[in-house]
Amino acid sequence: MRRNMNHGTMNQPTAQSRDQGRRRALIPDDILEYLAHGKLLTGMLTAVVALIERELPDSIGSVLLLDEKRRRLLIGAAPRLPESYNQAIDGIEIGPAVGSCGTAAFTGQRVIAQDIETDPLWAPYRHLARAAGLRSCWSEPVFGADGRVLGTFAIYYRQPHMPTEAEIEVLTTAAHLTSIIVERHRAEESLRDREQQLRLLLEQMPAMLWIVDNELRITASTGSGLRAIGVVPGQLVGTRLQDYVGTEDLNDFPLAMHCRALAGESLHYEMEWHGRFLQVHLEPMRNQAGQITGCIGIAVDVTERKRAEAERERLQAQLLHAQKLESLGILAGGIAHDFNNFLTGILGYADLALREVPPNSTAHHLIAEAIKVTRRAAELTERMLAYSGKGRFVIEPVDLSALVIEMESLLKVSISKKCRLVLALASDLPAIEGDSAQIRQVLLNLVINASEAIGEREGVVTVATGVRHCTRAELASAYVNYDMPEGSYVYLEVADTGCGMAPEIQAKMFDPFFSTKFAGRGLGLSATLGIVRGHRGTIRCTSEPNQGTTFTVLFPAAAGRPKAELPPAAGEDAWRGDGKVVVADDEFLIRNMVGHMLRRLGFQVLLAADGQEAVELFCREANDVRLVLLDLTMPRLDGVEALRLIRAQRRDVPAILSSGYNEQTTAKRLTQGDQVVFLQKPYRFEELAAVVKQVLAARQA
Repeated sequence: MRRNMNHGTMNQPTAQSRDQGRRRALIPDDILEYLAHGKLLTGMLTAVVALIERELPDSIGSVLLLDEKRRRLLIGAAPRLPESYNQAIDGIEIGPAVGSCGTAAFTGQRVIAQDIETDPLWAPYRHLARAAGLRSCWSEPVFGADGRVLGTFAIYYRQPHMPTEAEIEVLTTAAHLTSIIVERHRAEESLRDREQQLRLLLEQMPAMLWIVDNELRITASTGSGLRAIGVVPGQLVGTRLQDYVGTEDLNDFPLAMHCRALAGESLHYEMEWHGRFLQVHLEPMRNQAGQITGCIGIAVDVTERKRAEAERERLQAQLLHAQKLESLGILAGGIAHDFNNFLTGILGYADLALREVPPNSTAHHLIAEAIKVTRRAAELTERMLAYSGKGRFVIEPVDLSALVIEMESLLKVSISKKCRLVLALASDLPAIEGDSAQIRQVLLNLVINASEAIGEREGVVTVATGVRHCTRAELASAYVNYDMPEGSYVYLEVADTGCGMAPEIQAKMFDPFFSTKFAGRGLGLSATLGIVRGHRGTIRCTSEPNQGTTFTVLFPAAAGRPKAELPPAAGEDAWRGDGKVVVADDEFLIRNMVGHMLRRLGFQVLLAADGQEAVELFCREANDVRLVLLDLTMPRLDGVEALRLIRAQRRDVPAILSSGYNEQTTAKRLTQGDQVVFLQKPYRFEELAAVVKQVLAARQA
């Protein structure tokens, strides 16, 4: 029982202990009608106030609702109170001495003010009551089912008045009715809000939701995802699923899946629909009796995710392919380097032997043939080194268009008689930095490959050059150098109208020793790739079966212009030198062979098995050494490290570095000012003599 606050003369009613039937008896049919049909809150509260005013003649009723957040009372219904009074108390903050209503809402207890003129709770608001002609006010707090104060129901009189027990019963009944009405209204309002939120959620969620009945008729369709398949929410309502799908065959996949759901299965699957990939879930829909009345479906558009996954898989495959090519390149380069060491010894000794026998002897002929075979083997290692990107390079500005024109005659005789060669060359092309001999090999390989793709049919091989701006995305789709910067690149393009390649062939086309030909070593395209990689370029391929193939080689544009080629200088076979030369190579066969060659040229030779021994020999004979010839890769100290220590003793000593790898690889390890000449293995006597003469002549100059 709530405690009553007594201001003036007060009764002590016990309204909550009364029988609920007495309250019900006070409720007329119009109030019950309002409650049954959920009329507007103001209308229902006004009806309650009117009811109380009829029950208590001369009374004036008022309902104030509590704003819990702001702790203020707001006008709910007070049709007979003066408008000025309502406006004055609307929004009044509750407290322990705020008239009858503000105090009742604050304390949760009934407040009876028999005479407003003398009641201390009304002191701050007495002038308002006096202006409105009000002298008595009884206020009953309105409670919700959870015990929270919802507001107050007040009864005013225009003369001092103390309530009787019956009037208190009416007051509590009024508060009870008000509680029912306010709570029902708030529950309905909350339900409407939740329904609105759910509707907005379903309409705006990036998915598709639909319901079909047992006849496969669509009864609901919503979700912003519908727009991806050309449908707006609600558009399909009333449509048969068969009409939307476009078939009456219930074995058709979408219809069959819905039939299975209507039979009681929960289904989850993926399908393609109108160019979009959808992840679909179907669930049977049951009534309270457990009977299936339809099924509900929800689909999420996963097109972008699948595209991203496909792109990620493509990039991963590309990365794995690049790693495989890199690994094969390292393997090929290592084998070729070691093989070159053996070939250097064989070629050098054979060359020396050839000079020791008469030209008209049988031995001379046999040794010459052996040298030819060794040269053929050296060409094979050159291809392997080219694949690894470490082949022999003579770097100079190259005009691709001029190079193609120069090779036109050779290209025409290299292709099938049924093929027609078409040139589409750009004029005034920027130069590229490269080895023209290696780039000729690239062009020849690609043109021969294009001709073989055409076969015995008539076709066209087109060679084009030009300049294009390449984005990072375009460069990333190429086969090598994925970190190449965006910018201008000079291209060499070879296109054919041949048989094209399937994706599985394209995946292997650059692998060494892979070939689709009945006979062949399969080093053409792999060597091409290595040469391009060694020139800091990249290569792209587009091909489809029966649609032809296009290879596009991209080279970084150089700042300078191509330079004209100079005729080679005439050799001098009779040249001889003198003085001491330090030769360092960890291969016994090679350093002895080089020793023989240099002695034949007139030098005294000091042989070292590694870089450390070469430094020690040089330090002992520093003043008499005219030249050092160092292998690039040796134990303890390699050629570059040994040269730096030697130059620390005598900075002007001429030096030759030799290796099976290319000059670029060596140059990367040299600092600015390290003047050396590079000699690539294998080499013959004449080549060694020419390089030694060049180095010593430059020293004297």
